[in-house]
Amino acid sequence: MTDRISRDLEIAPANLDRLPEEEAIAIALNGESYGILMASPQDLEDLALGFCIGEGILSNGKHVQAIQSRKVDRLGFVVDLRISEELAVQAMERRRQQVGSAACGLCGSDSLVQARRSFDQIPQKPLPRASDIWRVFDELNSWQRRSGNVGGRHAAAAFLSDATVVMREDIGRHNALDKVLGAAQRLTRQPEFALTTSRCSSDLVQKCASNKVGTLVINATPSKLAVELAQTSGLNLISCQRGKSLVCYAGPQPEIV
Repeated sequence: MTDRISRDLEIAPANLDRLPEEEAIAIALNGESYGILMASPQDLEDLALGFCIGEGILSNGKHVQAIQSRKVDRLGFVVDLRISEELAVQAMERRRQQVGSAACGLCGSDSLVQARRSFDQIPQKPLPRASDIWRVFDELNSWQRRSGNVGGRHAAAAFLSDATVVMREDIGRHNALDKVLGAAQRLTRQPEFALTTSRCSSDLVQKCASNKVGTLVINATPSKLAVELAQTSGLNLISCQRGKSLVCYAGPQPEIV
């Protein structure tokens, strides 16, 4: 006989006070709007910087002269990055060639070539120590439980070169990764690896490669294209299999770590 899972037979009212926030976030370059993201309204400067590097607008945080964010009535937020006029013009020209924009950097592309845009190959780095990966995995899960947002937001962490850990979360998985990579850039410290609680599609690989992160650790099985891009870009790609084991899909040792 098949075992049946016990379920409540009544529909309970929702606790609306615990729902994650979501706002429209306008990314502006030198005062001119570049695109709109839907995101959790925290750590917006980190989000804007990580997004711009992931989009290929900037190569690193050193190109940013200043970042300012402000609330616009009940409409949302504007985050304005001050960069060189040359970089701003190049970004706006690329933007005009697109039909739209999205956090993943792909949905607004008007051609397959743009969707598979190239980026500089990063030097292959050794795999991180398994103990460091599990440390970050456990710290990130504990941090989310303390914040009460498990299930409502994606989270991402960066293990920095001095062994400190930076963590960010957002209702969008792309945004969470952008935030933590942007935070690392603003701290002027290079992540040894990034870890995300979400699944992995090719756009997350592109974001890490654009930020020159050596390793991306994910929570589930990556897409085939994500693995192919990781292999060609030099990025190590590891899955923690929802906390069960570490499996390397791209890197110097493609086997169980």
